[in-house]
Amino acid sequence: SLSKLQEECGQLKSDGEALQNQHACSEQRAQELDSRLQKVSTEDEALKTEHQACQQERSAAQELAETLRQQLSELRDEHQRLAVESEAQRSQNAAIEVRASELDASVKSLQLEDEELQAERNASHGKCAAAEAEVAELQES
Repeated sequence: SLSKLQEECGQLKSDGEALQNQHACSEQRAQELDSRLQKVSTEDEALKTEHQACQQERSAAQELAETLRQQLSELRDEHQRLAVESEAQRSQNAAIEVRASELDASVKSLQLEDEELQAERNASHGKCAAAEAEVAELQES
């Protein structure tokens, strides 16, 4: 019975050592998993922070895009308004050129008329002078 107890005791010691080895392995594995979990948690936090930064950048980019769309729309409206004004000015300039041509023609016509009237006046002065000379000649005789 003593040998059986000694055998059993030896078996229990052997089982105890095996359990201690198994426990040590489990502890080591638990530490490795804790370390990996810590690393993954750190990476997860970094990714969350990066994701948040990306969302903020995206939001800022959307706001900028909206602002640029609005400015583009305003510039198109201004361009259209200026095109209409430019066309109106072209029409006005064309009308002014036509009127200027008409006035030039009128001025030339009036200059010709004036030249004709001066020629007539000069001819009249000549006739008057001749008539005065005749009168003077008649008075002398």
